[in-house]
Amino acid sequence: MSIMDTTAITILTAGATTLLTKGAEAPAHTLNLVWKQVFGPIDLWMEKQQLKRKKELADFSDRLNKNLEKIPQEEIQEPKYSILGPAIEASQYYLEEEELREIFAKLVSSSFDARNNGKIHNSFVEKVKSLSSHDAKLLQLMKDLKSIAISKYYIKKNNDNALIFFNLIVCLAFGEQDIEKTAISIDNLIQLGLVRIDFDRCFQDDKQYEDFYSTSLLESLSICNPLTDLKLKIQSLLEKNYSKNEIALDLNISILDIEDCLKEKKVELKKGVCELTSLGNMFVNICC
Repeated sequence: MSIMDTTAITILTAGATTLLTKGAEAPAHTLNLVWKQVFGPIDLWMEKQQLKRKKELADFSDRLNKNLEKIPQEEIQEPKYSILGPAIEASQYYLEEEELREIFAKLVSSSFDARNNGKIHNSFVEKVKSLSSHDAKLLQLMKDLKSIAISKYYIKKNNDNALIFFNLIVCLAFGEQDIEKTAISIDNLIQLGLVRIDFDRCFQDDKQYEDFYSTSLLESLSICNPLTDLKLKIQSLLEKNYSKNEIALDLNISILDIEDCLKEKKVELKKGVCELTSLGNMFVNICC
């Protein structure tokens, strides 16, 4: 029972008792009715939350037991409390997400398995706490595939061959609708030291990148990007009979930049790969 529940019941009981001791049964009844009208929905919500919590805890317990059953009897050991204690403590705050329940169940059960000695890093608990459910799905996928195709979209400037990249890391592992969510997950997993990205290497099989050429993101970037915005400004000033020298001064760019910007630009694809680090490999083998 929450503090709010306890406080509410205490106030109601105290109020009703005071009225009853004064012989005011009808007012006490009125107080009780109004109280239930106001706070009844809160009580119902709390009951639903407690029921949901019980189901999540039961599911976590089942997952933990299933993982423990997989350990050969001769390999069962007393776990390190530096792993078990923090993992059990932290798990209570993540039970509502199925993917994280599974990861915590595997981490806790792995600490009982002597075959994992030296493989469970003390930082694993903190890393699990930093995962979203989408991060967990991506890690599970990478455990199966080891590495996945990623890309960045860019435009090449003709006058100096400089590349203008769009910051978003594009990964279609979960479809185009989850591009932004997956990009955030990759950034988080990089920060946790579990994956790395490399745009100096890519898959030899170009089929891995076919879908990157037909995304709505590529289409929208082709229509609207920093260079097309600049091009529209330049064209507008030219239509107002500004000279290129005047435009260069006004926009703080060179004449070459103006001429280059007026040429048609195509958004291109920089291919890359996202793969597990050594720590990431160890993490997914223990937790996923």
